[in-house]
Amino acid sequence: MPQLPYIPDNSSATRSLREKTWTVVLRCHACNRRFAVANVTIDRLALAPQVTHCVHCGAQPRLAEAGNGESRLHVIIDMRQEKTSPPKAPSS
Repeated sequence: MPQLPYIPDNSSATRSLREKTWTVVLRCHACNRRFAVANVTIDRLALAPQVTHCVHCGAQPRLAEAGNGESRLHVIIDMRQEKTSPPKAPSS
C-alpha cells in the first residue's frame, strides 16, 4: 500500500487558514434561489450545504440513507473570505 505524504496539521499556514471565516453562497435544491451563510470556517465548509435550511422556501437538505433514494443538498456556488474574523472565545 502506498504511503500518503505527510501534511502538517498544525503548521502556521494551516492555523492561519483555520482562523479565517468565509461567507458561503448556496443555491437551494428546491427553489434554486441563492442565499448566503456567514462566518463559516474552512473545516465546516462541507457541512454548510448539509445542515442549512433555505431562507427563501425553508427547504431542508436531505441525505439519502444507504441504498435508499437520493440526496437533496444545496450547492455551494461561491465563497468569499470575510474581512474580519469573529473574536475568539477566551481559552481557559
